[in-house]
Amino acid sequence: MLHPGSHVKVLAQSVGQPKNPCEEIWIHIRQVRKKGTAFVGLVNTHTGRSQYHGLEFGMMISFEAKHIIDVGMMGG
Repeated sequence: MLHPGSHVKVLAQSVGQPKNPCEEIWIHIRQVRKKGTAFVGLVNTHTGRSQYHGLEFGMMISFEAKHIIDVGMMGG
């Protein structure tokens, strides 16, 4: 069960441009909006492909469970 404080890895990709490269980023969940399906979190990865998906370290974003690809402790 995901809860505030959990770390999840999501796959970030650009909207409307499927051929651009994706990037795996870690997010620190801050709020559960809908149990098990919708969350608000803090981007906890310095991204290398932000020009494609627009996500930067420290941004608060809303996301859905379908975007999560891994759950666990953040790597160093």
